[in-house]
Amino acid sequence: MSRIAYLMLITSILTLFSASAQETEKPVRMVALVNPSELFIGFWYDAALQPVDTMHLEAVYKLKYRMERGTGPHLEMLTVVQIGDPQVKYYSMIRQFTDDIQMDVMQQAKGLPAVPGVGVQHKYTEEERRIQSIAGTDRINSEIWMNHSNRKLIERMHDYDRNNLSIEYEEDIPKFDWSLLEHTDTVCGYPCYTAKTTFRGRDWTVWYTQEIPFAAGPWKFNGLPGLILKVQDRDMDYVWECQHLLQKNEPIVYYKVESKTLSRKDWRRYLRLIHESPLSMLGHNGECEIYVKGKLVKESDNWTIPYNPIELD
Repeated sequence: MSRIAYLMLITSILTLFSASAQETEKPVRMVALVNPSELFIGFWYDAALQPVDTMHLEAVYKLKYRMERGTGPHLEMLTVVQIGDPQVKYYSMIRQFTDDIQMDVMQQAKGLPAVPGVGVQHKYTEEERRIQSIAGTDRINSEIWMNHSNRKLIERMHDYDRNNLSIEYEEDIPKFDWSLLEHTDTVCGYPCYTAKTTFRGRDWTVWYTQEIPFAAGPWKFNGLPGLILKVQDRDMDYVWECQHLLQKNEPIVYYKVESKTLSRKDWRRYLRLIHESPLSMLGHNGECEIYVKGKLVKESDNWTIPYNPIELD
């Protein structure tokens, strides 16, 4: 199987169903189908939409990343930072894209049939497929919430072992030990200063602008006197660069579903297990059949997924 197939499975994890699923004895989880026009997106259909803050600024970053540390080609996706006060939300554009569809479906098409454990089905329009092609594949399936009023960070994602649920962990918002440098550059049309730090196993260089007075950035980065517009680690495994900025006065929305809270240690163990034993995790220990690009994945395939997390420790 190709690395792209691996990527799309572990990162998009759009739980997809076809008509043939009704003809098999086991539920079928279709992953990484080739033709986007045939994709259906599964939603948390009983999620409560909960506005938690008002957005002041939305920043879109291109993320270039490697599936294996220090080697291999870069893949790309777009990620989004929504900045409010006190909330900051970070997630992928694909996730924002599917959330927007969900809001539209829930508001305008409540009579659509729902698949048990998956939810309302929505077929892509031509425009939606165009947006998806721009957004890229979803390497960052989780979303990160930083609440600056209580200094807490929550990262959550879909629980691949249980339908329609999420898992999450909570920690204090990280305090980065920044070294401010005099070197300057221009990113996304803004003059930027450079800063460096080491965080959880990686050495990072960032570019931030004092012309945008938000101490935020992509992923968990924060704490500089201005918005972070570019980030890269020493090995160039992860590189974020701002593509555009939009001033907005819209709600920052939280999708409230049943959630299981883990420790950060158990969260990291869970992610590793998904990569080392994806068939067991995504196939619910044999309860579901997994198809990638139309091919049934069997236990004898010894299927694993390259694991190169942002945090190495």
